[in-house]
Amino acid sequence: MQGSEDSWAAAMKEAESPEDRDPALWAKCFAESEGDEQRAKAAYMRAKVAGGTPPSATAAAEEPPAAKPRKKRLLPWWGWVLLAPVIAIGGLMLIGALMPDNPERDARWRAQDAIKLCWSEQGRKSLDASTAWFVAGACEKMERDYEARWGRKP
Repeated sequence: MQGSEDSWAAAMKEAESPEDRDPALWAKCFAESEGDEQRAKAAYMRAKVAGGTPPSATAAAEEPPAAKPRKKRLLPWWGWVLLAPVIAIGGLMLIGALMPDNPERDARWRAQDAIKLCWSEQGRKSLDASTAWFVAGACEKMERDYEARWGRKP
């Protein structure tokens, strides 16, 4: 206990003598005690005995640190939900506008569409068996012609 009392006495002697004080520690204690010299001396002594850093004299009176400000978003989530389809459609329209005209590609697409239409007509229930057989033959011929011209199946 004697060693502890000696450290308090040494801290008090140092706090009372402006020449012996640690200037940085004194400034911190003085600022935290809001200019009250007696409270600054008490904080200085506690800090010296504790090991160098003063307890905050005004910790209870201080407000908690403010939370970091949130980054402002470009758009809220629902804005992106509404904007995404518009951007997608616009992009597809731009791609379509920039695609060069290709008559061969257009002819191939028309031939594919014709074959699809032929098979959908052949599948109608209202056709009798002989008519359905005839339409199926026409559809198969269209597929053979397509494969001969384009080198692949439709």
